[in-house]
Amino acid sequence: MPDAVWLVGILGLAAFYRFFRLHALPPGLYPDEAMNGNDALASLGSGRLAVFYPENYGREGLFIWIVALSLKLLGTSIQALRGPSAVIGTLTVAAIYFLASELYGRRVAVLASLLTAVSFWHVNLSRTSLRAILVPFAMSLAFGVLLRGLRTRRASVVILAGALFGLGAYTYVAFRAAFLLLAVTLLLVPRESWPARTGSGALPFARGWLPAVLLMVAAAVALPLVAFSLRHPDEFGFRMRQVSVMAAENPPEALWRSTVLTAQMFFVHGDPNPLRSHRRAPVLPLAVSPFFGLGLALAVKHAVLPGKGGRREALRSSSLGDRRRAVFLLSWMVIMALPVVLTGRGVPHTLRSIGMLPVVFVLAAGGLVAAADAGARIQRMAPLALSVCVVGAAAVQGYRAYFVEWGRDPFLGEAFRQDLVEKAAYLKTLSSASRAYVIANGPGLPVPYPDGLPIPAQSLLFLLHEDCTRPVPAIACPTFVRAEAIESLEVDSLRPNVFVLLKDDSPEASRLSRRFARGVWHRYRDFTVYTWPH
Repeated sequence: MPDAVWLVGILGLAAFYRFFRLHALPPGLYPDEAMNGNDALASLGSGRLAVFYPENYGREGLFIWIVALSLKLLGTSIQALRGPSAVIGTLTVAAIYFLASELYGRRVAVLASLLTAVSFWHVNLSRTSLRAILVPFAMSLAFGVLLRGLRTRRASVVILAGALFGLGAYTYVAFRAAFLLLAVTLLLVPRESWPARTGSGALPFARGWLPAVLLMVAAAVALPLVAFSLRHPDEFGFRMRQVSVMAAENPPEALWRSTVLTAQMFFVHGDPNPLRSHRRAPVLPLAVSPFFGLGLALAVKHAVLPGKGGRREALRSSSLGDRRRAVFLLSWMVIMALPVVLTGRGVPHTLRSIGMLPVVFVLAAGGLVAAADAGARIQRMAPLALSVCVVGAAAVQGYRAYFVEWGRDPFLGEAFRQDLVEKAAYLKTLSSASRAYVIANGPGLPVPYPDGLPIPAQSLLFLLHEDCTRPVPAIACPTFVRAEAIESLEVDSLRPNVFVLLKDDSPEASRLSRRFARGVWHRYRDFTVYTWPH
């Protein structure tokens, strides 16, 4: 079957897992997602795209630029906010196919992309509007293009890879480790593998200069972000300093703990955050994890013990050779584990470890192929039967884990702040004859930092943006009031004043009742609203 047919079918499967019921699952609108949407809307309003957005611990700009395009084309909605992640997640499956085909050939490429397509780990991140989803796509594409350029000996393709690495710097903090992996890769590639000619003639420099040109192109593309980091080091490194193991009371102990927990996430216990996992399930399905272990063991074996003729055979599909390829894959695992291992909070963490995802499924696919080939010695149909069973089991488990078990968890609405979506819907029912106030109480990083509203307010700001930016709003666009300002708040006693709290069942409710006596509390769905005068 031609590669294109395989790829179209796999992408169709990936798209189903990422777009099916996207309007309803996950429910609500998590404030971090809304923050990205509000920055995208602000960029559209100002006409300026920033390389780095400092609020909410700081975020690289590329994902917000993509979200801005989606909101401009599709309007301000939760679907338009999350749609880019679903598209990027689907394209990542194709990028992993491309990477695996350069490393191993079509069999591993088909299996690696299929396993990624149905993985809860990747499906979950593909359906939330968070910039980390760009990392596996950018890494798979950049390294795939680099390997393709080396295999075909086309210098222009290698230089394109440099541009892709530079662009990757604008994705997510974990991508910064990819530059260390790039350096290791450049050391692994034999000098004779570097092309000395383009398709049209000789390059104006020797073959050994091409790695330097690749790095210079990457640096040139990343230069605006690098310049920002030098001008604003506190903003650029704020989150890394906050979660670093060096901030722990006992850094060596914290480092060891993070390492052990990160290793366990593939087989024993996954991410403790219910936003990203269901009951701390491992990131790999039970049907896949043994083959990942086998693939990892084979990579270690090939890295330590050179195989017979391995390099000559591997050169048909890879410019690295069997042993170098194994070292490359192991280096990817170790280096891209650093963003999570070097943090002391929330470990294991499927967002910070997202750079490991492509190599995890490539190794799992490699292990599955090795097991299938061993079975072929016993039964000719064993490879096909084993592959179908493993991928089928992974697909069923991935669907059940996301759409049935995690998707129906009663805690999910609370975790994704479904209450804020309902409060925005209520505020849209108030006519402009009323005055609406949102009491910005409860926990959350202030935006802008350090004196702004707690970040949950971002969800309401995003959901009300379209209605409240019209020349003549038809609804009572709310005024946001910090909790400490309740006692000094002045309102119009001749108009109905409606108060909504970001966090219900809080001391601010009684403070509000004392400040504006003789009002009335009434229930709307799962929250209460205070109206004064009654």
